[in-house]
Amino acid sequence: MALVITLIMLSVTLIMAIAFLAIAKRERVSVSTSTDSTVARFASDTALAAAQAQILANIQSSNAALFNYSLLVSTNYINPNGYDNVTANFLASPNNVSYIYPNGNAVGGADFAQVVANLMFLPRAPVMVSPNEPAGRFYLDLNRNGAFEDTGDGVANAVLTAGSYVTGSQVQGAITTNGTLTEIGDPQWVGVLEKPGAPHAADNQFVSRYAFIALPVGESLDLNYLHNQAVNLSLNNAQDGFFRNQSIGSWEINLAAFFADLNTNQWFKNTSPYIYNRALSGFANSGDAFYDAYSMLAWRYNYNYYNLAVAGSIFNLPPPPNIFGQDNIDIYNDGPLQFTTTNISEFSSAAADFDKHTDSTPWPGSDNPNKFYTPSDFFDPAKSSGGANSFTNRLLSAGNTVAANGAQPAYDRYTFYRMLDQLGTDSLPGNAGKLNLNYSNAVVNYDPTTGAFLSATIIPGAETNLVPWVPRDFFCAAADMLLKVYTTNWFQANPSNYLATYYGLAPNVASYYYHDRFGNIVTNDPTGFGLTNWPFNGITNRVPAFGLTNLPVQVNGNFVYTPAVNRLLQLAANIFDAGTNSSVVGGVDYPHVFRPIFYRNPVTTDIFIVGYTNLYSKTYGDNTVSDSSDTQLNTPIDLTAIANNYSLVNVYGLPWIIGAKKYMPNFNEFYSFNTLQVSRKLQFNRKSAPSAWSGASKNLYT
Repeated sequence: MALVITLIMLSVTLIMAIAFLAIAKRERVSVSTSTDSTVARFASDTALAAAQAQILANIQSSNAALFNYSLLVSTNYINPNGYDNVTANFLASPNNVSYIYPNGNAVGGADFAQVVANLMFLPRAPVMVSPNEPAGRFYLDLNRNGAFEDTGDGVANAVLTAGSYVTGSQVQGAITTNGTLTEIGDPQWVGVLEKPGAPHAADNQFVSRYAFIALPVGESLDLNYLHNQAVNLSLNNAQDGFFRNQSIGSWEINLAAFFADLNTNQWFKNTSPYIYNRALSGFANSGDAFYDAYSMLAWRYNYNYYNLAVAGSIFNLPPPPNIFGQDNIDIYNDGPLQFTTTNISEFSSAAADFDKHTDSTPWPGSDNPNKFYTPSDFFDPAKSSGGANSFTNRLLSAGNTVAANGAQPAYDRYTFYRMLDQLGTDSLPGNAGKLNLNYSNAVVNYDPTTGAFLSATIIPGAETNLVPWVPRDFFCAAADMLLKVYTTNWFQANPSNYLATYYGLAPNVASYYYHDRFGNIVTNDPTGFGLTNWPFNGITNRVPAFGLTNLPVQVNGNFVYTPAVNRLLQLAANIFDAGTNSSVVGGVDYPHVFRPIFYRNPVTTDIFIVGYTNLYSKTYGDNTVSDSSDTQLNTPIDLTAIANNYSLVNVYGLPWIIGAKKYMPNFNEFYSFNTLQVSRKLQFNRKSAPSAWSGASKNLYT
């Protein structure tokens, strides 16, 4: 009995031990997996933070209003002077990181080990793969050519010849450079140390590494919305039917032209030149560039043009006639080529045939069934029709180009990254606080009594109602937005100059003050921080930018209306007039004319422009005058004669804003000058008359 019990207990113990070992092994694997996942997530977060920090640094170091951001990739810290193995106190410095000596030879042996020990700033974690890569695998080969494209400026004196290989004697790593142009190359792996504040060492190892590429979505084209096949609706014969007419939509952007300009060696060869049949004279557009653009478009349409939605279903249009057929715009982009701005509606007896199938024909502006999503999609042959003669093969061929002298020209090698800097697969969200140029997408409010401009509120998606802009609404909304951005940037860049220009304030004067956060009065601060609402009409503890609600004219006794402000107002009017042709009176397409509305503060006597109104008459409608006696043409008055509160008068030195129209009348240029005319009268006297004269007069006067 005891033996049986002992055997049973031993078997139970054995089973429990085996179960414990199995559970322990499983838990170790689970913990290891969880740890790896956490480290990978932290590395991903680090990459995102690094990209964001670099983007913000670029913005802070340049004028944000220029919007000149571009492609950005992760890079390692490398001392441009090369590795210094001579200066004793510099050998172990984190700044002494380079994989070549000053003479250009590769670093090796003990010096290479010291370089690895110096890694700290954006370190290149040594991941050794093969003897063919003595410095390790340190870059992400996004362009798939098996070689490293560095990021930085090219070598001076190297010459880039468009349409051919780069010429010149400067070679950098067997790559001929593009002169001093900045090249963006492969993303470089950045190591993450256990203790980021100390150099790499046996007790401070790398726990992960990351690489990133940031695409400039806001300044690049979106491949998913370019090109069209509006002339030839068939997608089965490889004949490109792209057509550009009025350039009113992104589908009129020529993708083939982009390819032809991206790399002339690949998409503008003598054997297959870029040929665009703009006149629609019976033959298709041709060349490798058009073939690739057509192939990508065919995949986006899922090889059937009729997969696109018709405009009527998207915008819920009524049967013809509807706004598409009456807006003087070839929005279907199917021609013929337009040379006029009026009478092109299909419903006019003298009109060309435009947009007559809005209820049945697929619209090129519709969303596509298939889309490109990532840069890797450019290397998918299935999305560019495949075959030896395809976009993917040409892109790979460019990255592997070798010149006759054995060098690899940067013009070809960097083709993929130049493309990513200009062509992506994403767009900024629509209506992100922007005015739509074609149709109204804002509610513009005015004071019903004075006509003063109050506000403009963007309504996302309102442009799909296809309601045309009221000229005054667009002008006031656009001018208000332009002024606010411009004046904010000016104040932030040079507060003293800005305040002196628009508020008549100079530093170190007693009237220049504000209240600080504790309520104390602080004077003579040229930064303008914390400006109170005296004497600035409502500006309280914020940047004293202004829009169209309070445009300074005379402040603190100084005339402050500047040419810079007038230029922005003119720009707002020009934008509208450049895209419209509906202000026709008596058969003449007149430009739009906007008159300022003035406000004079009865207490401070400061004068502001608080809005604009169209010229108008009860007989002809907006934008006209009735005759020479129209009160809108009253003689201008002096600025000092403006009455208190609100006035709609003409003032010397404060012009109307007249849009620039194509053809006549053209108010694209305006000159103002003074003239002075001097005359002199002479008197001639004759003391005696000739004998033939009769009468008593002895004098002759002129």
